[in-house]
This record gives sequence, structure tokens and C-alpha cells, in this order.
Amino acid sequence: MQRRHCLHPIFIFTLLFCGVASHLFSQETDAQLVYSQEVLAEPFLAKPAIGETYRDPVFHTKITRLTDAVAEQNKGFVCYYAKLNPFNADESKILIYQRGGKWRLYDISGQFLKEVPVKNTQTDSQPRWHPTDPNVLFWFNANTIVKHNIESATSEDIAQFQDYQFITNFDEGNYSADGTLLAIAGKNWPWRTGLQEFFVYDLVNKKQVGPKIPATGHEVDWLSISPSGEYMVVHVAFKQGGEQWQGTDVYKVPEMTWQPYPYYIYSDHADIGIDELGDEVYVTDNAESVYPDRLRHIEKFRLSDGAKTDLLGLKWGLSMLISCRNLGVPGWAIVSTYSLPERLASPDIYPFQDEIFAVKLDGSYEVRRLAHHRSQRFSVGDYSYNNYWDQPNAVSSTSGDFILFSSNWRELDAPEDVYLMDLRDQAGWIVSRYVPDTDPPTPPTAVTVQAESNLLRK
Repeated sequence: MQRRHCLHPIFIFTLLFCGVASHLFSQETDAQLVYSQEVLAEPFLAKPAIGETYRDPVFHTKITRLTDAVAEQNKGFVCYYAKLNPFNADESKILIYQRGGKWRLYDISGQFLKEVPVKNTQTDSQPRWHPTDPNVLFWFNANTIVKHNIESATSEDIAQFQDYQFITNFDEGNYSADGTLLAIAGKNWPWRTGLQEFFVYDLVNKKQVGPKIPATGHEVDWLSISPSGEYMVVHVAFKQGGEQWQGTDVYKVPEMTWQPYPYYIYSDHADIGIDELGDEVYVTDNAESVYPDRLRHIEKFRLSDGAKTDLLGLKWGLSMLISCRNLGVPGWAIVSTYSLPERLASPDIYPFQDEIFAVKLDGSYEVRRLAHHRSQRFSVGDYSYNNYWDQPNAVSSTSGDFILFSSNWRELDAPEDVYLMDLRDQAGWIVSRYVPDTDPPTPPTAVTVQAESNLLRK
């Protein structure tokens, strides 16, 4: 595996671009993260080969390409979604989605191990790692919860809900941090008008927790239990407002009482996490023009009382994916942005454009900028090309040591591949442990600086 590292003093890498002050990186440690909020353009970087490790030329993070969809002649490999943890409990294994319905297992070094025999009927299987047992996966099969052991390659049905034809959390829910509770929608066909009820289920005691919430006729985007299991959050994507079945609904478990607090009243990308005080929070992209700076802001809402904190403002034209799966190092959210067609067509470049970064949840506006993901969802200037699977979907492991993301490397209509960011040697990262990298220093290769008007066109 080829490795490109930057170590110790001597080497200084400088990026210059139209009218913007130089960004300097002094190798006084293995890899100092970027804390600034200035404009940092994306230079051209040759696509790495499968298994190749490179340093991001701007942000200095170590990244490895794990898959090669072209060589395997499939539609693409992706990190499935930003709020779903693809790493098992001891972070030795990674679950990667192969477009078309297959799930593949890799070890943390990037070696492919095997396909996981996920089976589903009527609805998405929604496989999830057990939060504490590194060998266990769960998924849904019609109205049944399946438990699968990856070491013994055995599966068993651990719960069946005969009142429903199928169960779901609309493909975005998570289990509680101890792996005991999950929020479920029990449904019957047809999808929009059939029976629908929401409830919390205890996997250990194999019983429903609290009463069911009648939900027939209400269209929602997703529901999930919070990490502590104290709240069930329902994201009502189709109605805006602060009443029940509008915007964001939060229910107290086990009473299942609706919380009448001023949570986010709109519908945008969001995740449930834990802030610096240990409070459970709903972190969301606010796509409404409500701030005096006219920027698009990231906000958090405390689940216990709806208290809001402004986290960061970004330029309009940048869509944001929010991830709070770093539950072992709380107090931060991982954000990946991607540009809308009008932003891609503009000669201007803005901070955080097409980047992966972490934002602190205390309202200090502190950031840790990590990488340009080089994935482009839209064609430049119009929507003639718009592929959902080209979203980067960056998500952290529980410990914060790793981040997985997808990229088409700005090759429109090409299969996506998956990349692993290893942050264990990053001084200043949200994880306090720091393990110096002892490889000899080598500057990034295949880097060129382009005129600003040509950036993001490659």
C-alpha cells in the first residue's frame, strides 16, 4: 500500500488562489488539523488506486480508497447514509453497501471479507450493527427482526410483530447506545393509507415499552430512539410547524407523551447526538433565511426542553448532511457539504464548500476541517445530472478514530467508491489520544493549483 505522509519541520505546503491569502501548513507535528474558516480551494488530485493511502493536500488527513466499482463492474459502492454507523462495536469491521441491494463486509484495513446475507421482504432491510457486540448485526425482514452473527454466519429471528405486515423506521432510525431499545413503525399495505402505529421495543426483555402512538394517515420521514432511550424522535417531513405531526416531534419514553417544546419546525437533514454537557440534542441544517447574516445555519435543539443553539453559518447553495454517530467522543457533529448546480456554476468559492468537517456543539463556532470529498451530485449549472448516491454521506465511528465517506471523484455518471479516513495520528482532533505517525515525510503528489474560475470543474 503506497503511503504519502507529511512529518516534522522543513516541508511547507502552500496553496495560492485568486485574491485569497496563502494557507500554510508547517509540519511541526504529524498532521495539524485546520481550525480556520477561510476559503480553502480544492486542488486537482489524481484519483488514488484501490488500497492506496494519501494525505489530503489541503487538510492533511490520511485517507484510503477501499473499493473499485469499475473493476468489479457494478453500479457503485457507497457509505449508506450519514446518520447510520457502518463500523462495528470494536471498529474492526465496516459494512459497505453495494448499489443494487447487496451488503459487503470489510475489515478496518480495507480487505474485503464477505457478503452479508441480508434478506428482506416488502421493505428495506435496514441492517444495523449491535452497538456493543462487535459480531452482531440486526435487520428487518417483513415484520421480523433478524439477528445475525458474522463470526458463526448464523441468523435467528428474535422478534415478530404479527399485527403488521412489515416493520420499519423508514431507513434512518438507530438503536439505543446500549443496544436494548429501538423505535418501530408497524405498518400494513398500502403504504400511505394502511395501518400505521409507532412504538418502542425492548430487545432484551422482548416486549413493547409504553403505549403505541396511532399514526395512520401521517406521512413521516423517519423515527428513531435517542442514544439514552429516553426519547423517541419523529421527523415529520411533509408538514411544517410546531404542533404535533409537524416538523420535529419528540416523545418521552416510556410514557410516550408528546413534548410541546419549540423544536425545529421544518424538515432538513438531521441526526440525534450528545452535546458537551451530556444532553441529548437534535442537530439539523436550517434551510430557512432567518439569520441576519443570511447564511444557512446548523443548529442544535436540546431534546429535554427544545432549547436552541446556533452552531455555524454556511453559504447558501451548500447542502449539508449531519452525522452524530461519534457517541464515544460527544460534543461534535460531523458535517459533509455538497454544492447545488448554481454554486458549481459560480466562479466564487466559499468556506466549507464540498468538504467534510466537524463542528462543536457548544455554540462556539469551533470547527475541525478534514477533507475535500470530491464527490459531485449535480451537473454544473443545471439538474441534467442528479444522482442521490453521489452524496458523500460522511459518518464517524463511535470512537471518532475513523470517518467513512463515498465519492465519485467528480466523474459524473461513474460508479461511486468508498474511502476511509484514519484520524488516529491527527493532533488536535476531537479524540484526545494522539499516536504519532513514524513513517518518513513525503509531500502529496499529483497536486496542481488552478485558476479559481476552473476549480470544481474537473
